[in-house]
Amino acid sequence: MEKILSDYIKKQQNALKDIRWEIHNNPELSNNEIETTNTIEEFLCEYGIKFTRFKNIHGGYVFIDNKKASSIAYRSDIDALPITEKTNCNYSSKNNGIMHACGHDIHTTIALGLCLVLNNFKEKLDNNFIIIFQPAEENNPVGGSKDVINEGIFNEYNIKEVYGAHCWPKYKVGDVLVRQGTQQASSNKFIAHIEGKNSHAAEPHLGIDAINISIQFIDYALNKLRREISPNDVCVVSIGKMESTGRYNVISNNVSIEGTIRSSSEEVKHLIFDRLNSYIRVLNEFYGTNSVIEIADGYGPVINDRDLVRKFIEKQSNYNDINIISDFNMSLIAEDFYAYGKVAKSMFAFLGCGVDESLHSDKFLPDEDLIYFGVLAFARYFIL
Repeated sequence: MEKILSDYIKKQQNALKDIRWEIHNNPELSNNEIETTNTIEEFLCEYGIKFTRFKNIHGGYVFIDNKKASSIAYRSDIDALPITEKTNCNYSSKNNGIMHACGHDIHTTIALGLCLVLNNFKEKLDNNFIIIFQPAEENNPVGGSKDVINEGIFNEYNIKEVYGAHCWPKYKVGDVLVRQGTQQASSNKFIAHIEGKNSHAAEPHLGIDAINISIQFIDYALNKLRREISPNDVCVVSIGKMESTGRYNVISNNVSIEGTIRSSSEEVKHLIFDRLNSYIRVLNEFYGTNSVIEIADGYGPVINDRDLVRKFIEKQSNYNDINIISDFNMSLIAEDFYAYGKVAKSMFAFLGCGVDESLHSDKFLPDEDLIYFGVLAFARYFIL
């Protein structure tokens, strides 16, 4: 059966690579995946597979009805990023300033491959299957996963388990990384609005220097705060943007600071929230200002179910064409897949994609052989 399965997947490779090219060639931003949804539906229609569109969002799903009491879901994401592509490949983005720079075109293609395989071997399945084509994964802090859940399919189809995967740089094709427990961190955006008072630069004592206050806030957020958190807790606060009003000879009365908070647990995340809010209050009391900080509660940590990981690793260990890696550090890159883990048992894997370019790079272009290995790894797990 293993050879029959792998041979079937190999026979679909040309069609899958063609559809990957089409998706990569026509990327769309979060919540605008209109043509991408059409392309997915048209491809599946050619194979006689019904695609159901979501009611309130773009994207949709395939339901493989095996007359069972419960279902298993596999999720892919279909949106792209506001990046100008510089890969110079012959299927580069035709949409100016938009690019599949995070591998979602590969993710979508793997999901399409799973639709073909699971539908073809449905008599071998112990469950019904839902293959999800999710919009807006890149739309942090909102994300599209909550919208998919709100569509009601988890209750309607009694989904007990949900799986997903992501292209992962620096690892070769055939490597599959999955670990028990926390695999990816939470991600939360903050904006600190630092208030000051204008004065002439030659008379700083008559003003309140918002830039000086900002320096103190940044020093606390990046350095001193870390001393209030256990060294055993994985977390990082990073500043990505800082803007000020004023002029070279004017004491600034306003600074905006934007950054991100990444942490391995909800407890650490809320501790950081509390401490940043407290420090803003300390600065206000000292300087007599009204600075504020806004923190968006974004993506939570992706936490893999331990039993699902164990079963996945055990299944793959029977074969030597896929290299399972389970001893690696969790990533501080966030994923909105986390929301599915709150409504069903979940497992998320990283798929080595054979490139060194980082995710969100304008030159990120995964090796297409990943499509075969991605489909094989999950089809094998679900069917054999």
